[in-house]
Amino acid sequence: MAGPLSKRPSARTLLRVTLVLLAIMAVAPMRYTRWTSAFSDLALTVTAPVSHAIKWVADPLTRPLRPGADPALAEQYKQELDASRKRALDLEVRVEELEALVLELQRGLALTPDVDIRQVAAPVIGRLSDPASIDLQVRAGSGRGVVPNAVAVVEGLQLLGRVERTTAAWCIVRPITSSAAGGIDAVVLTGEDLASGVACRLEPTGDGLLRGPATWVFEPSRQGPVELAAGLTVRLRDDTWPGSAQMLVLGEVVAVEPAADEPTRTIVTVSPLVPLERVSEVVLRVPLDPTEDETVGDVEGGP
Repeated sequence: MAGPLSKRPSARTLLRVTLVLLAIMAVAPMRYTRWTSAFSDLALTVTAPVSHAIKWVADPLTRPLRPGADPALAEQYKQELDASRKRALDLEVRVEELEALVLELQRGLALTPDVDIRQVAAPVIGRLSDPASIDLQVRAGSGRGVVPNAVAVVEGLQLLGRVERTTAAWCIVRPITSSAAGGIDAVVLTGEDLASGVACRLEPTGDGLLRGPATWVFEPSRQGPVELAAGLTVRLRDDTWPGSAQMLVLGEVVAVEPAADEPTRTIVTVSPLVPLERVSEVVLRVPLDPTEDETVGDVEGGP
């Protein structure tokens, strides 16, 4: 005798019925299946958190398989980035150069405050074709107010030389170390102020140096001559040079030795602070009134 449980459909029968219903619903018009949307919302609510977790795990695994950016475009971006960085560094260097130039101009003006001058910064654009000459061609001429005998400096206070001739666009500057520049009167500073020192007469040696005898100066505390030594600063004190050049730096003493023909006389050798024949930029001290700058200015005190 069969009991009530024997009339229940089997699991296989339920699966077949379900598949038949799903097939009918798949081809049935939308108006007959719209009621099933409530079940889809419920399914999304249940499965969404799981799907996000699966996506989070699967993304790192599938990312290397995705096509990357165009290599040529990536290289272009890299080159543009490198160029931008280089421009930024160049601008920083230029700003530092301009700040140094402003400081140099201020130091130069403070040295001779009673001489009215205008300072013109200009690049060196070449040298004369004569291999025996170290004269410099500078891109600043009469069009910018430059006149012959105008003083040229570098590094703020280092005397370079003076203008020999000009055109409208450029001028020729002869360095003090040129053999054609001739001798120059100077003073070796032995104290803190510009008034103290030992006078000397220097001549270019032809190898970038200046050399000549120093005046014998008695020093009471030593009961003998003032002693000179390497490292002392040497400045211009020459009435044949413009007032705007007075007390500019010629260099520093690099050697002190007795004269060969007179042991009691001292010979000093002076080296400019920079190689004057290889400078790339100069500052021309152009007088506002050329006749006024012909006289020696007041050089008491200093920066």
